[in-house]
Amino acid sequence: MDLIYHNSKKVLIVDDEPCIRDLIKEVLNELEIDAHEACNGSEALSKYKKLKYDLLLVDIKMPKMSGIELVKSIRAQDDKTKIIMVTSCSDKDTIQEFVPLKIQGWFLKPFNLDLFKDKIGKALNLSPLPA
Repeated sequence: MDLIYHNSKKVLIVDDEPCIRDLIKEVLNELEIDAHEACNGSEALSKYKKLKYDLLLVDIKMPKMSGIELVKSIRAQDDKTKIIMVTSCSDKDTIQEFVPLKIQGWFLKPFNLDLFKDKIGKALNLSPLPA
């Protein structure tokens, strides 16, 4: 499925693995979405405070500040910013932590790129351009 979105949406990719950030950034660039990166929750929180993002893609396990801690910190002041968790953790206890965080969903790594693109488009309320 080749989706292209023409828009000025900003997405912050928060993951401690450079290869995951690079992959997601490449996908977002293909969709013509403005992608920004942070390598941990602490850096992401700093960037979030400086710039309004339309969507955050957040890993759970990271140094300095976990994804759950990051989202809780953001939700303490903002329940409107859209957030999708991207994680390799699939245990029920971890997933249950997502419920009160008002997130738009989550993906397990590795993920299907077409489904990922579709979920990003839906989270940002974007419509693909006609082919």
